[in-house]
Amino acid sequence: MNRIVITLASALAVGAVAVPVALSADGTPGKQEGNAKPAVTCARTSFGGRITRVGTDAVAVRPGDSETGRPLVVRLTDGTVVRQNDAVVGVSALAAGQRARFLVRGCRSGDRKALTALAILIAKKVETNQGSGSETETTPSEPRKESEPTTTTPTQAEPSPATDVCGQGEMNTVLVAVSPTSVTVRTTSSEGTKEWPLAITADTVVRKNDQNVPASTLKVGDLVHVVLVRCKSGSVRALRIVVLQVSAQA
Repeated sequence: MNRIVITLASALAVGAVAVPVALSADGTPGKQEGNAKPAVTCARTSFGGRITRVGTDAVAVRPGDSETGRPLVVRLTDGTVVRQNDAVVGVSALAAGQRARFLVRGCRSGDRKALTALAILIAKKVETNQGSGSETETTPSEPRKESEPTTTTPTQAEPSPATDVCGQGEMNTVLVAVSPTSVTVRTTSSEGTKEWPLAITADTVVRKNDQNVPASTLKVGDLVHVVLVRCKSGSVRALRIVVLQVSAQA
């Protein structure tokens, strides 16, 4: 009987398994370590960069102006708002190579990080060479520098020549001199007898016997009716010369 009891006790000792129990500072059992989940912290931030790849639910973005930096993966959701030129365009407007400004929610859990896009502002395209059609992009986050106001000194316009004041008159007179470019007439008034040279121009009309004739047909001593223009500058020109009576010397 004693032999059976010793054998059973030995079997129980062999089958026992030790289980570690965490103890508190006072030696009482406490919570087991290793099962608690890491805390998750989230915050909003924004950055600019160039899109390198577009997927169905995420985009890869290289921050800043670097062409060799490591791209960040930004998740897209149904709540992501995409805008371009102050209008909502949707995620379908995203394309590789575009510059954009991203407003994201960044969450960290231990060593894991996740970026979710809340809003994406696609850069505006500005034509720089209309002939070649090349374009450049301006990232929305970069404030445009306002050009300094330029002051221009007003230049005084050159004074236009004063308009000559002219008047028209007519008279019957006798030709006292004739040349290809002018005729001279003699007038008598209260001021006495004066001789006036009248310029003959391309507009001067000479008529004789109800016909237009060349100015070369005029002779000294012809009695003529003259329509003239006299200007304040002193110039006098003949508009119309009508021969009333030819010179007896002709």
